[in-house]
Amino acid sequence: MWTRAQLKTAAKADLTGFYWLSFVVCLVAGILSGSGSTSGFMFGFNYSYNPDFAVSVFFITTLLFTFLFVFAFAAAFGIFVTNPIAVGKCRFFVHPNAEDRDFVTLFHVFKKESYLPVVKSMFFTSLFIFLWTLLFIIPGIVKSYAYRMVPYLLSENPKLEYKTAMELSTAMTDGEKFNMFVLDLSFIGWYILGMFAFGIGFLFVNPYVEATWAQFYLAMRAKIAKIPAPAYQN
Repeated sequence: MWTRAQLKTAAKADLTGFYWLSFVVCLVAGILSGSGSTSGFMFGFNYSYNPDFAVSVFFITTLLFTFLFVFAFAAAFGIFVTNPIAVGKCRFFVHPNAEDRDFVTLFHVFKKESYLPVVKSMFFTSLFIFLWTLLFIIPGIVKSYAYRMVPYLLSENPKLEYKTAMELSTAMTDGEKFNMFVLDLSFIGWYILGMFAFGIGFLFVNPYVEATWAQFYLAMRAKIAKIPAPAYQN
């Protein structure tokens, strides 16, 4: 049985001697993973010919194509860059060998033999969460917690099939989702403090948050006997 205090104590111990490297990893991962939110929009107008009509249509068409291009680029960037970076960040924080925990770990997934399997697994995981979110949001939130361990599992076993990763993550988080939600809430105080520093404070909290969730994964991994052995040699 785990407690938030145990996880956070372990996270602080794990960050000893690695805080600033962890800070840089989180910062770079945040920069490469950051993307603005996209929102739909509608245009409505009554048809009546006037000299400006063609210009209006051209403007609207151009704006629409620009929006679609930006949306497609953001989606592709998320699939092929953001998700692999997220898995690499998880690998950094769960890697058992301190001497092998370096900045390059963030990009470990981009190795030829790991990249496409991770892209595929993360894509389907995100897709399933999105589809569940369409059911009045709440099911999507529940599934996001159920599948939260997927990138950690892939960080240790990049070639793990997405169905297996999702099943293992679901088993690991079974009965833990509310506790996970409370664990997320427990960092609110830190984030509020970060707001007083014009948001910059968030950057300094991220290593602590990431290290804590890595400890949660390690605690949950210990209770699932059928998880494949970590493939760090790959």
